[in-house]
Amino acid sequence: MIVVELFLRGGIAMWVVLFCLIVVLMVGVERISSLRRSQFDGKQLLLKLRNLLNRNDVVAAADACTYSGFPVARIFKKTLSRFSAGRAEMRAAASLALEEERVKMRQAVEVLATMAVAAPLLGVLGTLINLYVALQTVERLGGTMTVVFLAAEVREAMMVGIFGCSVGFLAFSAYQYCKGKTNERLLQCEQQTEELLETDFAPQTAVPADEPAKPVAEKLEPVQEQRRPGKTVFSDA
Repeated sequence: MIVVELFLRGGIAMWVVLFCLIVVLMVGVERISSLRRSQFDGKQLLLKLRNLLNRNDVVAAADACTYSGFPVARIFKKTLSRFSAGRAEMRAAASLALEEERVKMRQAVEVLATMAVAAPLLGVLGTLINLYVALQTVERLGGTMTVVFLAAEVREAMMVGIFGCSVGFLAFSAYQYCKGKTNERLLQCEQQTEELLETDFAPQTAVPADEPAKPVAEKLEPVQEQRRPGKTVFSDA
């Protein structure tokens, strides 16, 4: 095929740009599928957590977050891990969890941004190298060179640049899409985490056990002491 032949004539730069294309496709498909899976409305989970926390069942609330497995659920779980420490500690844990999710979600997206810059530059570099080689060939041939031969050499040299710019455009499009969806998910996580932190939880109170009825003390009349008659000095003998 003509495309395969032109690709092989493009030199080593074509293989490097092809590697960039494979990276863009792998990362782009993984990110898009992951973002679609993470499209989770945490309002139902938030309502469930409120009911559990109002009953002071923190363990069940953490288990509910574990079973969900979504980014907002992981943030909720790390926030609830500081439930007993107070509202300020919960907010600090939530901020740390949000930052961890932000770094994790944006790390793969930055790979697309790198490929969007690297692929066109590699294509231009490959074009310049191939043009240099073509001009060396023209110089060597001298007067025996034809215009058709020169056009073919230039066309083959520019194929690397076209391929690199195409891969760069694809990477840039994937980067913009994934970046927008990632920011949308992170904003949703921040809003729902703030709703969790602003919830007024019922204070933990011990439920008193039913105490047995205390017997009423009966009022007893004081018993009058009966004095025994005794002998005195002035008593009759």
